[in-house]
Amino acid sequence: MTAENYVAHNNLGAALADSGNHYEAINHLRESLRIDPNYIMAHHNLARSLLVIGERREALRHYTWILSHVPNDPRLHELIGNILADLGEVEKAINHLLEANQLDPTNVDNHSQLGELYAQIGKYREGQNQCMLALKIEPNNSEAHRVLGIIAGRQQMYDEALKEFSEAIRFDTANANAYNDLGILYDRMGKNEKAIEMYRIAIRTNPHYINAQFNLGNALAKNGQLEEASLHWLRVIELETSSVDARVNLGRLYTMQGKHIEAIQQFTEALHVDPNNFQAHYNYGNLLTQLGKFPEAEQHYTEAIRLAPTSIAVQAALQQLSIRKNQKK
Repeated sequence: MTAENYVAHNNLGAALADSGNHYEAINHLRESLRIDPNYIMAHHNLARSLLVIGERREALRHYTWILSHVPNDPRLHELIGNILADLGEVEKAINHLLEANQLDPTNVDNHSQLGELYAQIGKYREGQNQCMLALKIEPNNSEAHRVLGIIAGRQQMYDEALKEFSEAIRFDTANANAYNDLGILYDRMGKNEKAIEMYRIAIRTNPHYINAQFNLGNALAKNGQLEEASLHWLRVIELETSSVDARVNLGRLYTMQGKHIEAIQQFTEALHVDPNNFQAHYNYGNLLTQLGKFPEAEQHYTEAIRLAPTSIAVQAALQQLSIRKNQKK
């Protein structure tokens, strides 16, 4: 392979990616694009490997570049829409998935994904319409029934939601999302034991399912099963080290258990990932107050009140902190 052979760099990168060596693949694919910045196949292969290692923003940049050269490819619109959805840019994701459906109206997965995105922003009618289009194409589609269950649950139509989730599971007994969402519904209905059961099934179906691990931890904690809850939050962090919510939950639990060093570590890591996380600042402030570190506690409460100016809990904490500081004088 000559140094300036962009095709060879691309082919080697693709082969490395197929064997799971994505970081090495990325080096060759970037070299291919250095030699020929307009080589579409290298952009595609690079974006694919970047997605695998979690670099969604950079992958999005490459897919967007390809789309500018191949604007009528429904698969590209679908890929971009899914990445944007993962990044929380729901409106943009919807636009791309709508474009994909215009180009290929028979894509059942796109209709279901659109239904779920519409549900996220409270456009339930539009979400239902997309699911019905999916079921018109494929009447036994598990995902479309799952999303209809989500939509019904959010509107407190619990019987309808249970029926749709049952259909989703009937058509695909390995649909981990359906079990997790059914657990969320039972949580909302106040049926904690049933929620725990569903989250456990979701995890048995997919042991790497981060949301189900997190939700099970929360449900167990609500049920007083704190030690087991902590194991699931630790599993979340093992699967996704950037999980702030799991770290905050662990920090609160360790604070309750008097494990102050462990609690400090979790709050510190949470704020390293997200310096503007209200719950991390507030709960870290509570811990520091307990430890008598009033200046540091005040700093975190001040940050918390900046992030949530109307928080009664933080205002009360600051007042209590002021009293304790005056007592210490």
